[in-house]
Amino acid sequence: MNYSIKREDSNFLLLKLFLILSPICDLLTGICIFKLDMPEGFIGSPSQIYRLIFLFVLFFRINKRQVRICIILLLWMLFVESTCFFYINNPLPFISGLNYATKIVFLLLLYFFVKIVIESGTPILKILHVFLFAAFLYALGIIIPAILGIGVSSYTEGTFGQKGLYASGNALGIFMGIASVLCVLKKKKTFIDICKSLILLLSLLLLATKTALLFFIVTVLFFISTRKIYNKILLLCLFAGSIFYFWDYLTEAFLAVFDVVVFRYEISDSPLAFMLSSRDNYVIDAFTEFYNSSLWVLKLIIGGGVFMSYRAGYFEDMSFKQLEMDFFDVFFMYGLIGIFCYIGIIFWCIRKSYNKGWVLFSLVMFFILHSALAGHILFDGVPMTAGVILVNILDRRKEVQAEFKI
Repeated sequence: MNYSIKREDSNFLLLKLFLILSPICDLLTGICIFKLDMPEGFIGSPSQIYRLIFLFVLFFRINKRQVRICIILLLWMLFVESTCFFYINNPLPFISGLNYATKIVFLLLLYFFVKIVIESGTPILKILHVFLFAAFLYALGIIIPAILGIGVSSYTEGTFGQKGLYASGNALGIFMGIASVLCVLKKKKTFIDICKSLILLLSLLLLATKTALLFFIVTVLFFISTRKIYNKILLLCLFAGSIFYFWDYLTEAFLAVFDVVVFRYEISDSPLAFMLSSRDNYVIDAFTEFYNSSLWVLKLIIGGGVFMSYRAGYFEDMSFKQLEMDFFDVFFMYGLIGIFCYIGIIFWCIRKSYNKGWVLFSLVMFFILHSALAGHILFDGVPMTAGVILVNILDRRKEVQAEFKI
């Protein structure tokens, strides 16, 4: 008997291991942050160490051309980060930049690796099933701590929203949202599939962020829209009738669950300001400080690096701050060169998705808009993993349609 494992099989096992262990490592990171006072974004966190190990392993799993692309990207980003040494003696900004550079390089490595796994003969449906199982593990990591009363609030001022023991509720909302849409669009659902769908939807409700709320509504609408015409009419009638009959109870429940979201909407100057969570004010202040820098022309071209970004100067104990809008974060960190690359990737994604059905196109557009205007995408491994899976679904839509209504 031949006990050797084919390389393509070992690649799939490696991808499977990465997807399944991600929720566990992210949970451990959350525990370290909330229970052991570890700083957020710490380069020695379980999630960072875990992804660095996979980054190193993946370099030996992709082809030479792809390796060269990743190395060039890494060297360019390190060059940008090293410019801080011209006016700062502290190595902290460079270390922070190195941390974020590895995140972006890992994203590119993961995209290359998933393509290799698929091209080597592994059906994308197998990968998709593992992805949905990983989302199910994330959901349990939200629901179980909430039941035990040890979960952390999604918002510091909130009373209901729970993100379990995970560090970022917004990043989870995107991952769980994409997974919940795909899960309810499965053609032949077993009892287990139905339970998973309900658990994913429950986790979105528990998160109670704007992203989670939007994905919850979108998931329900996608589910209704894919039913047969008579089922669609019946569901819409039941939905409308339930809202009308239980309006007072539903309103009270909504205000209790999404209290922070409602409060932020009420104090916002406009719907746009509400959607941006007042990030527009941060951007205005960032540009003001950016132009106060003596090196703003150089930073305009190549950026100021991750830590210094829009900052005019460095002072002792200065904290790292993102604008949480990937478009402007990329601009301030990597200049016009970085923003042209970012915009190029956006147009590439739109071009790939515009003729792939309205479900996939809607998910891609939401992903892009959330990245550009609300952040929590490009520099976070959780939503970007979902993004890599989503882009590969675009390439293999016909295969995916065998099991999913997309």
